[in-house]
Amino acid sequence: EASDMILADDNFATIVTAVKEGRVVWDNLRKVLVINTCINNAQGLSILFGLALGLSQSPLSSIQVLYSNLICAITLGFV
Repeated sequence: EASDMILADDNFATIVTAVKEGRVVWDNLRKVLVINTCINNAQGLSILFGLALGLSQSPLSSIQVLYSNLICAITLGFV
């Protein structure tokens, strides 16, 4: 079968560098997903428990959820 990657040159160092960059991207993506999943689960569960307990108001307002997601996105941008 044909290769999935097309090389612009025959230098093996280019492939090594590309693999290293790909691993860095994958590690950063994993970090973001692990942190973001925990935060979103906490938000969802707090609202779900509020509904299950029959609270008259939601434990988190929509502004609080948006602010939390904004801070999470900004801080994870520095990873």
